[in-house]
Amino acid sequence: MTEKHRRLLTLSGLLLLGIGMISGAAVSVVTLADEADSRETYQHISKSVSHEDSKLETDASEAVVNPIDFASLKAEYDDIYGWIRLPDTLLDYPLMQTGNNRYYLNHLPDGRINRKGTPFVDRRNSVNFEDDNTVIYGHYNRDGSMFKAVLSYRRQSYYDAHPFMFIYTEAKTYRLDLIAG
Repeated sequence: MTEKHRRLLTLSGLLLLGIGMISGAAVSVVTLADEADSRETYQHISKSVSHEDSKLETDASEAVVNPIDFASLKAEYDDIYGWIRLPDTLLDYPLMQTGNNRYYLNHLPDGRINRKGTPFVDRRNSVNFEDDNTVIYGHYNRDGSMFKAVLSYRRQSYYDAHPFMFIYTEAKTYRLDLIAG
């Protein structure tokens, strides 16, 4: 191999390395922007949700009051279906439903594109949880948001501390007693 070929290979390798580094940095910037955008959006949405109900949610003998202001949510978000909450965790999100099971994989409730997406119910499920099974989709995010808390159920101590979760709809509150971790 001649000196000219070696230089060309070295320059090509450095160019590819530079492109890879720039691409990696761009992906990191987009990811950070999406995280900030989704966090801000969900903070805005949570203004329609009372967070004063945690005592009721942790006492199995108490009736759980629906803390969600669905009238306000429906005024802003056409596809609102319900709300999912795992008390004392970050799993506390609106549930959406639309005729397209791919839409909320990369959209926020207000329709903006975002890689974090929004938890949503399968398009084939009824809007009132009358199906034998209801499929809920959502992302596992490394930052602890969305459904990452579910992985903690591998530890018995976590299950003991979080034995149930809630799904709120406009018509009814569902307490889900978890039976497997």
